[in-house]
Amino acid sequence: MLTRESNILLTGATGLIGGELLRGLLARGIHRVWTLVRAEGELAPGQRLSRRLACGRPAPELNGCLERALPGDMAAERLGLPRPAESALQQQVDIILHCAADTSFLGRRCRRTNVEGMQHLIDFASGCGRDPLVVYLGTAATCGAVEHRCLTEEEGCNLEAAHHNEYTRSKAEAERLLRESGLRHLIVRPSVVLSTGLADPELAATLLWFMPLLNEFEAVPIDARARMDVVPVGWVADSVLRLLAVSPRRYRCYHLSAGATAAPTWGEICAYLDEYYRRPAGLKLIPPPDWTRAVQKQYIRTPRQRLIFSRLRYYLPFINMDVVYDNGRLREELGGDAARLPRALSCLTELLPLIDLEEALAASRSP
Repeated sequence: MLTRESNILLTGATGLIGGELLRGLLARGIHRVWTLVRAEGELAPGQRLSRRLACGRPAPELNGCLERALPGDMAAERLGLPRPAESALQQQVDIILHCAADTSFLGRRCRRTNVEGMQHLIDFASGCGRDPLVVYLGTAATCGAVEHRCLTEEEGCNLEAAHHNEYTRSKAEAERLLRESGLRHLIVRPSVVLSTGLADPELAATLLWFMPLLNEFEAVPIDARARMDVVPVGWVADSVLRLLAVSPRRYRCYHLSAGATAAPTWGEICAYLDEYYRRPAGLKLIPPPDWTRAVQKQYIRTPRQRLIFSRLRYYLPFINMDVVYDNGRLREELGGDAARLPRALSCLTELLPLIDLEEALAASRSP
């Protein structure tokens, strides 16, 4: 159970969710937090962490947090820590919050961080003296390439299913490793997480880069009825910390999701985008089965359109899945303490102004 006396190791603290978890811990007066920070250029771990916490909301009182930022690497044995630092940390930690992940679709890179990194974390936790609870920030997309469903937690983490890319497969494999490790664990699976509340163009573009690029087309192969399960990052971090304060918990796995009733359809999203960007004619959404080669030639004509569309193809399967994730367990566990979700379209109103069209095009070249 999370208390002000907890000793926490947090991975991925410079990322979207990890940064907000650290902010939430510090706001709750929990200051014995060690962060594992991968080297980046000439920036020291504390500098990278400070830069992330300065993003968006006012930075919290750090109270020694920067001094406990440790240089490390999930892809390395012993998490890239010198053996004395590893041993000292293993004697103190009682909760591990594992947020570090590679979100690219490139197979080898994903496996090194997500799968090999999980095994390194399991090895580290197995040597800890306080039997730490390992909290894994997975993803609801570990279900694989399913369609037109509202999935429960028991239907997720399917390695046998087809997967649209190696990111979701690697996250499913990492989750299975943790489940089979024998360690105490809690798995939380967010759906699509938006950087609401953080005025950072890079974070906003991470998931929404393609939205301004839709203005380059008259029509796209998107199912207007498909739903998109999206949640804001502050809500995700708050839900994780609220779950950790519950004892005992009923389950070992929870969806952090909008669910069937709060997820907007792509018809609603694209109608909103038409209005937001003041398109003279609305974007035409053509059901994917009707998007033939002849239709594509009709609507994808210029070299610029072909470039953008070549990158969109990585994301169209996700857009058209029409899968949402049941959040009944979370509501059952937190009851009246479950924070109310803001409307997804209001999140877009905040984030879209941060995304530059040409920068989005450049970002699209690195799926």
